[in-house]
Amino acid sequence: MQEVKFELSGWKAVVVIVVLLSLVVARFMSLDDMQEDADLMQQIDTELKSEYSPRLAEKLRTAFDTGDKGKLEQAAKSVTSTNVDILSVEASYPVFDFATPKDVAIKVVYSLNDVAGTDESRTIYCLFRHGVFGWQYQHESTSLSYYLNFI
Repeated sequence: MQEVKFELSGWKAVVVIVVLLSLVVARFMSLDDMQEDADLMQQIDTELKSEYSPRLAEKLRTAFDTGDKGKLEQAAKSVTSTNVDILSVEASYPVFDFATPKDVAIKVVYSLNDVAGTDESRTIYCLFRHGVFGWQYQHESTSLSYYLNFI
């Protein structure tokens, strides 16, 4: 197997550093706060609620199976009072994609609040497609795809 060596010195190193710095600046310039986009906020709220609904139903089922009326009442209050509070939504548009639709990585910071005072903040990353028909949820993603969304 052949060994490939790169030597960067002088003006070549400066050019590479300027190009890399330009990419990093372009990446951070394309991160947008999206809390004003009502359609996207509705899509995110629906996805978060659909993710936690089965867990809440299981919580009720477990309390019901114990046969303790007090535990069932407490679980019912907790489930009916649980709210998804979206704290921040940021979008990472692809830097080098000028076509429509675009695959946009979204960072969502949210918390689940219930009557017991549970206020646990969580962060998820999702991939949405944004085009003529609005926002369409694709799948859950990673922080790497959020920060390195170049194409």
